[in-house]
Amino acid sequence: MCGIFGFFSRSPVKPNRVFDCLRHRGPDDLGGVSISVRNNSIRHYTFEGSNFESQQTIYFSENTEIDPEVLFLGHRRLSIIDRTAAGHQPMALDGYCITFNGEIYNQLELREELEKEGIEFKGNSDTEVLLRSYIHYGEDCLHRFNGKWAFAIWDPKKKNLLLSRDRYGKKPLFYFFDGSHFAFASEIKALLLLPFVPKSPNLEQVKYFLTWRSWEHRHQTMFEGVQRVLPAHNLWFDPLQNNLEVRRYYSITPNLSLEPFSELKAKEYVEAGERLFLDAVRIRLKGGLPIGASFSGGVDSSGIVFARERLSEKETSLFIRPSTYTFSSVYETNELKKYDESKWIDFALEKSQAIGIKVEPRPERFIEEALKIAYHQDEPFDSTGIFAGWCVMSLARQHGVIVTLDGQGPDEALGGYPPHIPIGFSELLLNFKLIRFFQKLSNFSKIENFSFLNMLRTIFMGSLGREVRHRIYARQLGKLFKDGKIPDYEGGSLDARRFLNEKLKYDVEEGLPRLLRFVDRNAMAFSLEPRTPWVDYRLIDFFFSIPSCYKTYDGWTKWIERKMLESFVPEEIIWRRDKQGFPTPEKEWLSGPLNLWGQGLIQGSDIIKSLEVTEQAVHGDVRWKLISVALWEAVFFKPGDYSL
Repeated sequence: MCGIFGFFSRSPVKPNRVFDCLRHRGPDDLGGVSISVRNNSIRHYTFEGSNFESQQTIYFSENTEIDPEVLFLGHRRLSIIDRTAAGHQPMALDGYCITFNGEIYNQLELREELEKEGIEFKGNSDTEVLLRSYIHYGEDCLHRFNGKWAFAIWDPKKKNLLLSRDRYGKKPLFYFFDGSHFAFASEIKALLLLPFVPKSPNLEQVKYFLTWRSWEHRHQTMFEGVQRVLPAHNLWFDPLQNNLEVRRYYSITPNLSLEPFSELKAKEYVEAGERLFLDAVRIRLKGGLPIGASFSGGVDSSGIVFARERLSEKETSLFIRPSTYTFSSVYETNELKKYDESKWIDFALEKSQAIGIKVEPRPERFIEEALKIAYHQDEPFDSTGIFAGWCVMSLARQHGVIVTLDGQGPDEALGGYPPHIPIGFSELLLNFKLIRFFQKLSNFSKIENFSFLNMLRTIFMGSLGREVRHRIYARQLGKLFKDGKIPDYEGGSLDARRFLNEKLKYDVEEGLPRLLRFVDRNAMAFSLEPRTPWVDYRLIDFFFSIPSCYKTYDGWTKWIERKMLESFVPEEIIWRRDKQGFPTPEKEWLSGPLNLWGQGLIQGSDIIKSLEVTEQAVHGDVRWKLISVALWEAVFFKPGDYSL
């Protein structure tokens, strides 16, 4: 939705290049404020042609310089809700200042609550609702928000800067602090333009990426000295005392009950889940701008498309266009048909009023735009699947759509991935529920691609101690490097084997932010705002209040979701088993049209040479990750680099 940044420096700083760097995140407006942290005096900065004016406005130029030991907050705006000057940012009220990236979907309800407390509003923006909520409720206001956010608020009473990131990491936020200088931004590349931020790779983190793939639940990034504010965390910076404090404000509490399936409870869960999901879609249809949907023809994205149509029939006061544009990735060439979802996409379009737009990702385009994709992603990415999303988002912008609805979330929260099936068995056997184990086995053994061997392997690994398990991983993955050493995995995902809901908790907290990162960067590259109804915190909390027996049941993954959608999504889609998502033919591409191109990138990478990867790695499963590292190196660290 927007791009934000800020800094507190011991030397003068020119911010104009940072504003330019974040333009794709907010092409509609820009602004800045400088705050004296000692006396709280505030200066506003904007540019010629902006509709924002104040008595102290200073117009930016290429040579505008911010004085040392002054807190500066900057903003690039993509106007969604309040498109007037009243929504201009950074926003200052009663000495408090905010720069905010995101949306608060329940802002109207919060506004009414605050108005009952005697608080008056100047405009219609959710930014003002957020800031006045903070002024009134303090840090506890976060628990009242339904939305996504990355923001910074200067508190004149505490003389502290609060940085906050939403519960699941939908909006990015990075920072740098070396004991003298502090800075934050929506994207790492913006931080690298500040004179006190080093521009060098963190080789240990690159090695972590090659070993475990990209994870967003860790503070460290692949740039030396740059860290991320984690999802569900707040960071306080005190410029006078020159220190940082980080606190977590939210976490998932999974139901670890192993109670048996109940038809009565199942009915109650289905009805409650359907109500929550429809409302999650409803509140994301507001804003008065064209809204489309990323559409794969699967259960998750179909649920969104058909929910929107159901809502349009019942709630005419809500701004909903008569037809929904959907954007899909397909493969029409014969040799790639196994990756093609056209059959299901076309079927869903026939059953709905949606207008389908399709694109076929081509390897030639991938080579042509690979550096640009790497630039927008900031860090290496572990799959060419990002390219399919990139093509889909470019389609949306071409058709005048500014907001998209995306289907991330159910696979992580409800057990939609193949490894979740054996963990569902593991929790019964390891907890001595033998009768139910064999009952479940009789149902799931009918599933295509069900592997009894994988189930036994998962149960065996779950019975081992953590230290033994990690020794096994180290022996397997150490073959990637000549020294045989790998960094330890940080997190709980590898060790959560005894309970399915515990595993899903870590998948949401550790795996889902990775997918949300890819969606955000792809969308914002084209100045689009992605919204994810399935990641409404009410739904996530609800899903984790449900015992696991309602998630993998009767031979089906995500059983509760399928039942929730039965009343308005065609049953052929709900009960299909062959879901793919937005895949790319990575294996075929790497052995074919991307082969020589990728080989040249790997051979030319100084970072890969310094890590001493083995030939097995170069030609094995991590080959794409090596190519991605080489692309990242070419963009950010080579002379005459791509954009910085």
